[in-house]
Amino acid sequence: MYKGRRRWEAIGADRRLAELAAKKREMEIYEGKYFPENSKTKVRFRDLTEEYIEKHSKVRKRSWRRDIGTLKHLLPVFGDMFLADITPRMIENYRLKRGKEGVMPATINREHALLKNMFTKAMDWEYIQENPAKRIRLAKEKGRTRFLTKEEIHRLLEAAEESKAPHLKPILVMALSTGMRRGEMLNLRWEDVDFNRRAIQVKRTKNDQPREVPMTDWLFQTLWSWRKKSLDKSYVFANTKGQPLRDVRTAFKVALRKAEIEDFRFHDLRHTAASQMYMSGLDIKLIKEIGGWKTLAMVDRYSHLTTEHKRVAMLTYESFLQPDYVANLKQIDEVHS
Repeated sequence: MYKGRRRWEAIGADRRLAELAAKKREMEIYEGKYFPENSKTKVRFRDLTEEYIEKHSKVRKRSWRRDIGTLKHLLPVFGDMFLADITPRMIENYRLKRGKEGVMPATINREHALLKNMFTKAMDWEYIQENPAKRIRLAKEKGRTRFLTKEEIHRLLEAAEESKAPHLKPILVMALSTGMRRGEMLNLRWEDVDFNRRAIQVKRTKNDQPREVPMTDWLFQTLWSWRKKSLDKSYVFANTKGQPLRDVRTAFKVALRKAEIEDFRFHDLRHTAASQMYMSGLDIKLIKEIGGWKTLAMVDRYSHLTTEHKRVAMLTYESFLQPDYVANLKQIDEVHS
């Protein structure tokens, strides 16, 4: 019996097999895993997409627009297929195809993650019984370590000073001073900026853990000046309609070209802040708290030193081993300079 109705299935002439099949169905019904053939099993991926965006993504995720962008790649492949017909092999083939197109492993993994989440919701909504994306291994991602040098930072800020977008430089100063994420900065309100205590309350974060970020003198002066120029008194960075800016990509790309900086993304400003903080002597645990990283391991990937910093560090260590020898070297350097 399923939902008060008796259902029949053809198993064969073997009574023992029929009894085993009946027990299996009873267990599936008990565990909520039995979905007999009906209209629900004929849901296409395109239909699931619309329902997922409206009922889940827009309601639960701040990054729902990113999901829509990702679906532009998934829909041409899976859009017209029935959910029950999509297999793990098809998803594997999609991943291989994207890799051959030169798409980065991290991007392919994000697309796979969205697929997996969508199929999980499809199971919750009783459209399918199993998630075809669940057991597929993710591709290994190479950690990106691009960060700006001191000279590149100066060139970028000079370009931002001349930008037609007046908000660009204050945003860059905040990103470089704090390592805050783009979304955290664009959703920041003036009420979150405490000029008396010189601190910023970051309330809307990626991991839903609010934190307090101290302001440097540079950031304090920049925000104080920006507040006087800002037309909106709610959001720190708002558009003409008083809504938070959605993006700064266009102005940022123009500034990068003008500063002659290549292979650099906006998120790399966060890498730059962490790297330069570390090279300036800040403790890695303190950097984690300021930037809002979840674990020390996530911050450790940014704790790289330039060759010059390594040379100075080794010189300090050498002075511990042979203080007289290093003192003589310094005298020689002074003579040659």
